[in-house]
Amino acid sequence: MSQAIKIGRFKLFILATLVFINGCEESQDEIGDACVKESLKADAFYSEKTAEICMVSAKRGDPRSQNMIAIMYQFGKGGLYQRDEESVYWYKKAAMQGHREAQSSLAYMYQKDTASFKDQVLAYAWYTLAMVDEPPALASSSAGATQSKIRLINEMTASQIEDGDKLAREINAEILVTQQFK
Repeated sequence: MSQAIKIGRFKLFILATLVFINGCEESQDEIGDACVKESLKADAFYSEKTAEICMVSAKRGDPRSQNMIAIMYQFGKGGLYQRDEESVYWYKKAAMQGHREAQSSLAYMYQKDTASFKDQVLAYAWYTLAMVDEPPALASSSAGATQSKIRLINEMTASQIEDGDKLAREINAEILVTQQFK
């Protein structure tokens, strides 16, 4: 590892520490950006350093970092043990802030046959929200959510679908209220 990379990572760690101590909103945005940038490095996506940086930002409320931590828990990466419950917790935190990828991933977690918390109605509701007003940059995520939702619909009753639509409207209203007070 080059000296420049080591120094860059050290700066990220210092920035994360400052955010943790001071709770500065401007620094919070910077550490959220740092989490995303660090995770995009081929050798760093699942590193413990990425997990440390993202965890600080996730605890401060950054939805991108919350989504990253959820992914790490889902797959047991970045020094974090594979824990579906923790993954759902962090996906939900990001999803409730309107993070579309987290909404789709949360739906998947509720749809999984192996999950102790499997809930087709919740999965349907989150897939529905993940597909609302999808920006073009995330169209592939929306396509995956659409395909998953279609498979899910084939397993559901009409009553469950109706309940899922109602739940999606309720969750969306809660997200909108939350975003108004940000």
